[in-house]
Amino acid sequence: MSPEVEAWRATHRKLKFQTQLSGGLSGGFLAAGVLLMAIPERCGSCDDPGDGWLLRFFLGMALIPVSGAALISTIVYGVRLHRHNKLRPETARLRPAPGGLMLRF
Repeated sequence: MSPEVEAWRATHRKLKFQTQLSGGLSGGFLAAGVLLMAIPERCGSCDDPGDGWLLRFFLGMALIPVSGAALISTIVYGVRLHRHNKLRPETARLRPAPGGLMLRF
């Protein structure tokens, strides 16, 4: 394989990893924030709810913007990956030849 194709594949792998990692972080932060705010701390039959709900609420609210920042990086890496895919080097070309088609490498 040509060095150009190898360089393209290495960059492609790197961009895919960055996109997947930032997407996973974004989803994880969003899920953690929502779960912190939505899931009750104790059973529903307890009389004293405690003060833990306030801390959990604010931690959940703090994780939502963090997931937004991770989502922005996911979008940036996704656009870079899409543009990189458009610039894929030609590895094989199908050309007309005498008597039919020819595959050139």
